[in-house]
Amino acid sequence: MMRESLALYAFSWQFDGHCGYAEAGNKLYKVCPDGKVEEFSWGEGESWEEVFGVNEDLSEFYEMIKDDPLLWCIAKKYPGLRPRKVSVWAASVIAVAQQNASFKQAWKTIYKLHLLKSKRVKAFGREYLLFPKKEEVDERSLREAGFGYRSKTIMELKRVEATCENIDELKSVRGIGDYSLGLIKLFGCRDYSALILDRWLKAVFEEAYGDWERVKEFGKWKGLVSLLTTVALDAVPLRKALARVREGKVCPVEDFSPLTMWKHL
Repeated sequence: MMRESLALYAFSWQFDGHCGYAEAGNKLYKVCPDGKVEEFSWGEGESWEEVFGVNEDLSEFYEMIKDDPLLWCIAKKYPGLRPRKVSVWAASVIAVAQQNASFKQAWKTIYKLHLLKSKRVKAFGREYLLFPKKEEVDERSLREAGFGYRSKTIMELKRVEATCENIDELKSVRGIGDYSLGLIKLFGCRDYSALILDRWLKAVFEEAYGDWERVKEFGKWKGLVSLLTTVALDAVPLRKALARVREGKVCPVEDFSPLTMWKHL
């Protein structure tokens, strides 16, 4: 398992600088780059292979991006990089947190929600913070964490029993559009086909490709292109991102980024 995939969008309790930790239902896994896997279980859960996507065949995608102006560095330095899978509920909260917010703002909000509402599990000689369950989250805690007006969207999401089979039903919730649904599909269902597009990505794609709609040429990989573009550019503010694209600086370098946030949160 690639170290960078273990570190991607991980909090400090999910990555220790070498091994990754993840929850899957009522199981916790410790997965190391050398292939060593440990399990801590108190019930049923998904396999670690599903959580980290180790059986996915991304060879077609990485062949497509080897000369891409945005993703060539990812293809060269981190071939096979992919996100971990989380529950549809967790993916929904993550997606809402990123609405009209910077990378730092969004993930600090999720971090604060963890501190307020997560249950702690001691496993593998460390403490792991479980993602708060629906019934553990209320509007007061959401606002205290920094979700603001978006708290109402999450409260509405609590009322929908969504799975990857009926995921499109989430669009019935006010505040969930194509952008949010695409993120939920990516993080919660390992579905990379939905176009994930906000103002930041649209401007970056315009700068890189001349026409943002060219990203559609990636077909079933459109969502992964969007995610890895934020990784390549460290999810920096738009003006800086556009300058980096013009200068060809598309390798992750920032101290606080999707690959390194575990050092800070």
